[in-house]
Amino acid sequence: PDSKRLVSCSRDKTARIWNVATARVEFVLQGHGAPIYGLDVSPNGTRVVTASEDRRIKVWSLNDGMLLYNMASKPKPRPIYAVLFGYDNQTLIWDGGVKGLEFVRGSQQ
Repeated sequence: PDSKRLVSCSRDKTARIWNVATARVEFVLQGHGAPIYGLDVSPNGTRVVTASEDRRIKVWSLNDGMLLYNMASKPKPRPIYAVLFGYDNQTLIWDGGVKGLEFVRGSQQ
């Protein structure tokens, strides 16, 4: 949201937070056990969510790269290929290829 950072994800199981002005990596987000195919930045620009073939959704701090939340797709975990923050900065919506979209709000994490 502030145009100072760019976030990328990769098949190497990491996501990276880049400084746009210097074109350098500020943080490498590690912890997924399979390629990361989905990511989003929260509307308020404070968090990043990643979704992976490892069936996990992880929420990270954009400011320091720290892992904030780690959760699995429910009820039957499946690879997750897309994830989005809701406009309220608390709701996560993802597609695990099951029977439509799944979601969770901040208080349910």
